[in-house]
Amino acid sequence: MSGRPTNLLALAGLAPAVVSETAWALTRAGFQIPKVVIVTTALSAPGARATLCGPGGAIARACSPATAPEVQVEVVRRHLDSGNTEELQDIQNAADHFAMLQTLEGLVRSLTDGNSHDLHASIAGGRKTMAAALSLVMSLHARPQDQMSHVLAAPPHDGDSDFFFPPTGDAASGCAITLIDIPFPRLRSLLSSATLAHGLPGIMEVAQRQINSLAPARLLLRTRTIELMDRRLSLPPMQSALLAVLAESSAAGRNGVGTGDLNLGRLEILYRMCGAGPAAAALCRRLALGGADEWLREHLSRLRKCLLADPHAGAFMLDVQRFGARPHSRYRLTGRTLEVVEE
Repeated sequence: MSGRPTNLLALAGLAPAVVSETAWALTRAGFQIPKVVIVTTALSAPGARATLCGPGGAIARACSPATAPEVQVEVVRRHLDSGNTEELQDIQNAADHFAMLQTLEGLVRSLTDGNSHDLHASIAGGRKTMAAALSLVMSLHARPQDQMSHVLAAPPHDGDSDFFFPPTGDAASGCAITLIDIPFPRLRSLLSSATLAHGLPGIMEVAQRQINSLAPARLLLRTRTIELMDRRLSLPPMQSALLAVLAESSAAGRNGVGTGDLNLGRLEILYRMCGAGPAAAALCRRLALGGADEWLREHLSRLRKCLLADPHAGAFMLDVQRFGARPHSRYRLTGRTLEVVEE
């Protein structure tokens, strides 16, 4: 990502040096920083402005000889019952946290929507709840090129309140600051532009629904039960075994299952796991002698009825699709991914 214009969004508390340290590390890695947005509280804002901002501030000096970036200090504000807002002195309760979360969500959204610059978010400053909140909103809004980091200053600089970045020409400067990349899931591709323009509670609700819709279901053979989060669906032994056959075929990337390549040995094993006992071997011997096509069609039809008849079946999003003309029909599992659990 080096060489690309990258805005820096940084959290700051009573130790604002983490912002200039991050700017210094990014600049030395080749990043161009057109803008630095510092999010803080009213308690910490004066220190951030005094030490970081202006032509002689630590950020401008840290980015030298590159062009000094624009610096914007955003103080978190809370909404009052009167309809007005006031600056947040500190984060001391749930309401303060939500105000800070809303501020960060709005900033990250504005820095990623229609903005050609990349975004680098630093969680190094401020209270831990601020770092957690920034991580959350980055997961919701960040694009593939956006990054998040934490910065560490090596001893003895980590305990020096006057250390804002290594001095020019310091032989040990390359070891003084470490920028740690923080990987995180990016959910933006699951959400529409209209959703991302809503308030945070609405975005979270839609994001969770999208995640739930992609979650795999589990087929527990020993109990003949399909599980998906808090939902359960019980199946008869034969339907459980056939569902496992279809799921294993999908997982292996095969083009469905037909009577010509139905693995009777595997079907017998799965049927036994589902509680069939000696009947499994007798069934497979009979199928080996012929008539498997009609049998398979009948029992897969029963399986479809089981999947679709349950009041909560829509949540499982599983179905059996037939394709090809009889007697050469093939069957495959469609919808949600299904994991087969043998234990």
